[in-house]
Amino acid sequence: MLFFFTLNTNKYSHKIKLEVSNLETARDLTDAERKLMIILFHMINAGKPLSLPVISLRTGRSEEEIRKMVDDLCERGWLSLENGRLKVMRSVIK
Repeated sequence: MLFFFTLNTNKYSHKIKLEVSNLETARDLTDAERKLMIILFHMINAGKPLSLPVISLRTGRSEEEIRKMVDDLCERGWLSLENGRLKVMRSVIK
């Protein structure tokens, strides 16, 4: 996918080509991944501690499935682990 835009400065105008090859959108996530992302987003923003049993209860998925989804979402850039805490890197909520 290619995007073209023009950057205007005081003296010059630059046409810039930006190529985005593997930019996933929320539509590319499975329903379970999207649901997990929304739950994590709200829990983190509310300052609630993340615990696997609570997330398992809210998603209806097993703890092993959640671990696999979190690992996969981290690899794909949706989540990151910073200082031992999970951080939502891209929101699925507009």
